[in-house]
Amino acid sequence: MKDANGYEIYPLSFKLFENNKKEKDSQPDYTGKFFDQDGKEYFLSAWLNETKKGSQYLSGKAVDADEARAKWGKEQDSRNKKIDKESIVTSSGTHADDDLPF
Repeated sequence: MKDANGYEIYPLSFKLFENNKKEKDSQPDYTGKFFDQDGKEYFLSAWLNETKKGSQYLSGKAVDADEARAKWGKEQDSRNKKIDKESIVTSSGTHADDDLPF
């Protein structure tokens, strides 16, 4: 299964993209999506930070996509709908349910 951008969806994995729409420091440097093993979608936000000693690191958060859409008042469209777990292909090429022992 592929997402709206044509990228393959794997459960328990994510992709982050540079936030080209960032206008202020409070907005994330990177954004992306994550799908759990049941196909539930989460929005990811990450900020690039630096320690006092100069080492860089990422900090971030995950937000339930359905709750975020409800809070932001955006309609759920076909690109952002919950993905059926049977349509998710694991990294081994099997469907998500094929890896379950029950």
